[in-house]
Amino acid sequence: MPTYAEFTALASSVITDVKVNNTSIVSSNVANIPTASNSNFGVVKTAGWAGVLIENDGTLNIRRSTGVNIKSGTNTNNPITPNE
Repeated sequence: MPTYAEFTALASSVITDVKVNNTSIVSSNVANIPTASNSNFGVVKTAGWAGVLIENDGTLNIRRSTGVNIKSGTNTNNPITPNE
């Protein structure tokens, strides 16, 4: 799995650079992590209720619609996937 944000430091060292997709994001000794977009890597935020959520371990997950919600017509936000 590729890593797009890299942080490396020892407890006794000072971080001098932070890179996102191999591009430095440090300016005046501050790492300004950009907001992600269709063409740029960066930080993302999810609403959590719209079928996309971030688990406690940082994993991005898709919460699919259930068969019951699809059949009853109560599915409002979750995507319909091939397994349901």
